Amino acid sequence: MANFGADDFDFAAEFAEFAGYVGTQELFKVVRKVVHKLSLLDPAPRRLFGTRYFFHEQIDEFTEGALPFILDASSPLAVRAATLIAGVNRAKAGMSDVAQSRLRRMMLDNLTPDRDIRQIEHEFRAFIHVRQMFSAVEFADLEGHGNFDLLCTTGGASVEVECKTVSEDTGNPIKNEMVVNLSQIFLSSLRKRPPVDESGLFYLKFKSDPGSSKTIQQDLKSALAAPFVRVIDCQHATIDFLPRPTWRSNLETLPPDELRNFMSDDPDIKGRSHCFTKIGADMFALVLETSRMSMLAERIPRILKDAADQLSGTGASMIWLHFVGFAEEEFRALVEFSKNGMGGGLNALVAEAVSPGGSSFKDRSHVNVVRFSGEPVEAQRHSTATEEGVVHRTSMGGAAYDVRNPFARHQLNIKF
Repeated sequence: MANFGADDFDFAAEFAEFAGYVGTQELFKVVRKVVHKLSLLDPAPRRLFGTRYFFHEQIDEFTEGALPFILDASSPLAVRAATLIAGVNRAKAGMSDVAQSRLRRMMLDNLTPDRDIRQIEHEFRAFIHVRQMFSAVEFADLEGHGNFDLLCTTGGASVEVECKTVSEDTGNPIKNEMVVNLSQIFLSSLRKRPPVDESGLFYLKFKSDPGSSKTIQQDLKSALAAPFVRVIDCQHATIDFLPRPTWRSNLETLPPDELRNFMSDDPDIKGRSHCFTKIGADMFALVLETSRMSMLAERIPRILKDAADQLSGTGASMIWLHFVGFAEEEFRALVEFSKNGMGGGLNALVAEAVSPGGSSFKDRSHVNVVRFSGEPVEAQRHSTATEEGVVHRTSMGGAAYDVRNPFARHQLNIKF
């Protein structure tokens, strides 16, 4: 969504400006907390966080890496971090003192280990995008001029924009943090001493909403610390060991990727949260199961309704919903399903949220369009010929899909 090139982007200066604005001590304090948290994890559980902590890791790389304060434009995550840094710098330059103070607090709050910086990243991705089309873009909520994110104006036209994100935790009964913590306990416990002497999977089934309770983590740790009986009935879950004798023989004959695919296709594993580990001559898996189904499809209309209600309703508006933590292929598949002309997928979610006759009687016809976007897979290079020569730029793209509201009561003649 942003274009940066070595010719017109002094990254070291941008970074220094950003750190000075947010507060150098405060910034590095929160980054160190996250880096320490990640350092306690094995590579497999750490990867389960996906891009949630990409910004902290990139800040650490920018300052402590082999090439400090140098932007590697070939790294998608480095470009993403630089985009956010530059976006904050550009945005604060046009803000009032009050809005600048609010933005600084918001940045530090969203950088804490229990938050997700990708939410605020999306707001600045949208800001960088729309400022290319409008003469003025204001953060309305920070300025105290509304409950929505961006007020875009050009000439006599104005458009309100509200940004929302959907992450891997949205509607998921087993939160990502829980999966990471249980996976780490599983790997650490089995490395000390497997509680069984054969390959197989430990099947943990929650009795109720997993929530964020640490009790189940202690239950799993205790269960794996002693010789394992067939089933352990804990307070919040049951833990069952299911032997898989073929895994030992397959470990000797199959390449690692084929072995992982073979195990993932096991009926008791497929489609569930899991992790694998090899201990000696055996393979083990931890599988997490809950009786609750994912509520993602039900949550999205609610998110869209809340976003619509944050808009003033007095003029043209757009909701921009961004999917983070999902593979771009998954998002593209959802888009293709929505484009099949049958009114399903994203089209149906928008219709339910803002169209007359949807699941609510509230009038939300002030919403002109809902944009859906997904995380980009890689950075894109651009070359532009100018009078001075060829300028090379790097940008973060990503798929996007617009669903227009045919019943919108305000005209929207500006193309985003």
